[in-house]
Amino acid sequence: MDDSILNFKRFRDFKNYYFFLPIFILSLFSKKIRIFYIQKKFFQRDYENSFFSNVYPPTIVVITNFNIIKNNLLLNKIYNYKKNNKISKKLNYHKNIFQSNHNLHQNKEFNFFKSRLSFFLNKKIRSFFLIKNSRILIDKLWFVISRINSFMHAHAHLQGDLSGVFYLQTTYRKNSGVLNIYNPYKYFNSYINIYKADYKGLLKYNNFKKLIFKKKIFVFKPKKNDLIIFHSYLMHSVENTSSISKDRISVPFDCLLIKN
Repeated sequence: MDDSILNFKRFRDFKNYYFFLPIFILSLFSKKIRIFYIQKKFFQRDYENSFFSNVYPPTIVVITNFNIIKNNLLLNKIYNYKKNNKISKKLNYHKNIFQSNHNLHQNKEFNFFKSRLSFFLNKKIRSFFLIKNSRILIDKLWFVISRINSFMHAHAHLQGDLSGVFYLQTTYRKNSGVLNIYNPYKYFNSYINIYKADYKGLLKYNNFKKLIFKKKIFVFKPKKNDLIIFHSYLMHSVENTSSISKDRISVPFDCLLIKN
């Protein structure tokens, strides 16, 4: 199933199945109803605070120099996986992109990365999203190899609560690739809280810079070892131009909020 399509299994967690099912069906045909559905979905998490205080406004956290692993070690595991595994599905909105299966969080070869990432998310990132009574669980982990003129159409990961991308390898050329994150203010007159921090500074002093973003599209130009985390309901797309000189390798992931 496409990540932009909601999973029926999530309805088992809801208090009123028959209320959400019609909204879910209508949300497949209307963006406004889809946003309304997402709002109600988060509001049902009664172990966190209200939807409007915790989920809106949307939040993005950018961590630079996220050096938690040796890059060559992870690169070798990625290319070995690509060589030895067949991909179970091909998504039509990808072009010139190789994407692994989304279950690398269950793969022993990638456990060292998942464990360190999970520890960091729960130790340092939870507070940015006002998460108090839950822990962050990595539910999906995969890698993407982007090549010349590759792109990914706008989509959202509505089966998760938080999503993120770690950029393992990028090119130093200008305009080599961007991640576009779309502001949903069209429906809620909202803005995006953006927090930026360097990994070392965050560990020692918890220093970060805050930006209130009110434009339509937040254009993120990733560098090597950048980490970005955002709410999973945010629509986003990927564009890479012809100036890419080598594979751009990223490691996206989706997370769930699990009650403590």
